[in-house]
Amino acid sequence: PATAAAPESSADPRFAKVGQCVRDAGATDGKPKLLITACATNTYEVLRRFDGTTSGEKDAEAKCGRVEGYTNWFFYDSELDTLDFVLCLKQR
Repeated sequence: PATAAAPESSADPRFAKVGQCVRDAGATDGKPKLLITACATNTYEVLRRFDGTTSGEKDAEAKCGRVEGYTNWFFYDSELDTLDFVLCLKQR
């Protein structure tokens, strides 16, 4: 029997957890496109995740500013606030 490929969403940063790594798969519309990946050089380790309403860049900077060792942040701001999140990242 044929095996189904893992759904694309399994690499979606919406599912990233602390300790996992993401990589930038290239900008789309001027925004990075992150994918969950194995931790290696030139990836970003998730140090902290904030779920819930975010208002954008300033909010992400403020939240991650309290996370020791972070080098970058990523936020997702949806029309549905329950889907919003901020990732505080450390470049490896």
